[in-house]
Amino acid sequence: MSNQIPPTATALPTNLTPSMFQPGKVRFFWMGTNYNNYLRSIDDKVRLNTKNGNNRPSVAVGLVLNGHNYIIPLTSQHDPQWNNQLTVKIKEEETLNGVTTEKVISCLKINNMHPAIESELTYIDFEEQSDNYKRLLYKEYDYLKKNLEEVTSKATKLHSKLTSGKARHFKPYCCDFAKLEETYKQYNPLTTYPPVQVRF
Repeated sequence: MSNQIPPTATALPTNLTPSMFQPGKVRFFWMGTNYNNYLRSIDDKVRLNTKNGNNRPSVAVGLVLNGHNYIIPLTSQHDPQWNNQLTVKIKEEETLNGVTTEKVISCLKINNMHPAIESELTYIDFEEQSDNYKRLLYKEYDYLKKNLEEVTSKATKLHSKLTSGKARHFKPYCCDFAKLEETYKQYNPLTTYPPVQVRF
């Protein structure tokens, strides 16, 4: 198991330092449901934060685009047909009969990244998860630490293409970055936002 220490949620409110968005740091977290509902009311391509009653994690890697802190949804699903410009495949090595290959264990959905306010994010404590899920989180954390440049490069390029009107063929699959940047901070935690119909 990795010797690296993952971020934890215990006794560390997300509105206090250290910031979720420190450059070069990988942070895993859950997003609050009410804030997720608010963002999805702006753009329903923002991923739903739960599925089948289970929380779905996202990741912060210190990514700042157009002056906004961005987060990236993490999924255990993998479709070989997903475009490599829209995802980062998280892999692990496995050896069978002396042959070492790489296996995809999860993906970052760069196309569904979006800005977020830190007060609505909660650190995931790896040690409080089930053994199987904890092992997966450590593997994902280690891979992302080693491949931060790939993540930030893909995210920066996609953001630039979409906000400049290029790569229009990707638009149906991506969050509306510009629209979300204008509105994500207008969230009112005292307002209850209704769920938005699930697109995916």
